[in-house]
Amino acid sequence: MKTLKNCLLVLMALLVVTSCSNVDSKLENQIPADAVMVAKFDVLNFIEHSGIDIKDGKIVLPQKFMDMLRDMGTDLSNFDAEGAKFVESGVDFQNSIYCFVPADAKSDALVALVPVSDAKKLQAYIEDQAGAKMEDKGGILALKVGGGNGLAIFDDVLYCLSGLGSTSPEDRVKQLSSLEKSIAGNAAAVKAIDASEDLNIYLNNSFMQKIAAGGARMGGMAAQAQPVLELLKDIKSTAYHVSLADGGLKFKHENDIEANCDLAKLASQVVAKPSADLLPLLPKAKNVAVFSLALNGEGIANLEMVKTYTNQLSGSPEKEKAFEIIKSINGPITLAVASDELTGQNFCGALAFKCGKAGELLGIVENSLAELVTRKGDELVLNQPINGRDGAIGVKNGAVYIKFGDKSFAENLASVGAAKDIVGKSVCGAYFSVTQGAVEVEFAAEAADIKGSSAKVTIKENGKKLSPLEAIGALYGAFKHLKN
Repeated sequence: MKTLKNCLLVLMALLVVTSCSNVDSKLENQIPADAVMVAKFDVLNFIEHSGIDIKDGKIVLPQKFMDMLRDMGTDLSNFDAEGAKFVESGVDFQNSIYCFVPADAKSDALVALVPVSDAKKLQAYIEDQAGAKMEDKGGILALKVGGGNGLAIFDDVLYCLSGLGSTSPEDRVKQLSSLEKSIAGNAAAVKAIDASEDLNIYLNNSFMQKIAAGGARMGGMAAQAQPVLELLKDIKSTAYHVSLADGGLKFKHENDIEANCDLAKLASQVVAKPSADLLPLLPKAKNVAVFSLALNGEGIANLEMVKTYTNQLSGSPEKEKAFEIIKSINGPITLAVASDELTGQNFCGALAFKCGKAGELLGIVENSLAELVTRKGDELVLNQPINGRDGAIGVKNGAVYIKFGDKSFAENLASVGAAKDIVGKSVCGAYFSVTQGAVEVEFAAEAADIKGSSAKVTIKENGKKLSPLEAIGALYGAFKHLKN
């Protein structure tokens, strides 16, 4: 960003694309019932939670964020004046702003419905920003801009339109303001977007069903992906919820799916019970990242596509034995990487997984790498470092671990409560914690089943939680000097 105007336009776009508070039936009635995506954002909560403040008609951003903009070369000389114009632009920030993508739209088609408090002020603001006049088209103020996009003001609503093609903005407004069926009649959609989080998104997966139905007739990758697309048809709709409250970013995802559908059955067949038993085998340091996926090897082996492959292994004892070992994996496969410093190459890591034939696997590795490793009890240690790092593969309590790095595993992740919660409760989970100077970043994501997932990012400085914009500024200040 080189000018303040660009900065404000980005801010306005963010508000438009992600804004909405209370349910407004007038706006919901202008969203087609079969819309592929509908987004609603609580403007007031977003402003409060993000760190933005409005005082005496001026936009006030956190100092750390302003410092970052200046350091990046952003021209802030007219910030107060341009910010005041934006605040007084005529947009009604007290009410809901919706975005949606029509079911029959092109990939670049997006509509935003923005409540208006003063149409004349907004018209003047748009004309000033666009450098062009809006025309009165039968009571609809319209402006066609490049790339098939347009703006229109009608009945105290600003329509931000993209993907218009040859359609005029006023004709698109007429279509939307006279719908026979709207999203307001879709109970699942209304429930999703009317949640209490700052940003709520509803996805109607009917478009995926159409793709699945036509995938077999399409060549190339679409045809090859047909089995996966067929399974995705089982997801009726998906909802995403984002909250910026309490000094962090919280994300939640929910699938509307039948308990006994093919996709749910497949998921239950290939996943295993989560467990935190492997954490003592994984390293802990000042900075650490963990990923875990619980898999059932036997269930995966019984998939038809896998059976087709394994039938080709007959007559090869070595391959058959290896496949039997893979089938015996039942539980989390967990990877961790840890380091006390973010720069340089000083780090260590480990991969661990439960295996019913752990001893046999260790024997195969020992025979295959006899000249490269030395057995020490239930562990095979590399005779020489690889790329300057020591390494070993071993067996402990029915688990196989592969470790590498420049430090011993004196500390392990069993003592990290957040990592234990994620790995121990999630079929698929991730956790990382990074510290740079006074800034700490913690991320945790989990999915207990196919019905949904959640994630949370918390950023602190000197132990204090930061709002999103404060956090962006603090992260920029903490990490801008890093070379790697």
